[in-house]
Amino acid sequence: MRAGVGTDVGDFRFDVGASVSRGNFSPYPSDVPVWLQPSASLLPGNWHGTSRLEHEGVDASGVYRFGADGWVSVGGSVARARLIPAQEALAGPLDWTGSRVQLGVGYGNFSGELVGRSIDLPGGEPSWSGLDIGVSWRTPWHGRLTFGTQNVISRGRSPWVLDGESGEDGQRTPYVRYQQDL
Repeated sequence: MRAGVGTDVGDFRFDVGASVSRGNFSPYPSDVPVWLQPSASLLPGNWHGTSRLEHEGVDASGVYRFGADGWVSVGGSVARARLIPAQEALAGPLDWTGSRVQLGVGYGNFSGELVGRSIDLPGGEPSWSGLDIGVSWRTPWHGRLTFGTQNVISRGRSPWVLDGESGEDGQRTPYVRYQQDL
């Protein structure tokens, strides 16, 4: 469930939101990040049965428009998640917190964005942080072409690395994305 509210004040736009979700899933071990694998020190035993994931988060953003075509945006979010494994009696719940800060700027059909993310892991595991960068062009036919790189700078081992992957490079991922408004 997600709820939010926004308001315009002159050249400024402010938005605040909150989200809550809860769900059950039966993970296949190779689809679970390494730090949640049964062999990890955090989760002894094996992954049999249904686990539960809970999530709560808040976010806020603001946009300042200048001139006819310019804007600057700042946003952020903080979320807490809890994984309750099927064998809760053996491992107990795992909690982690993630945060995100975004800075964007645009003029006309061009825009750029920097996004910083961090995840604090449970059980004394080192935290992870990464910085993403991207530039976009809004096409005349209402499409959007974006070039960017996720984790252009990162610190720590990515918590979303699957078993058998090193994760030492922070999972740096260049990308090209095309979106079309219908």
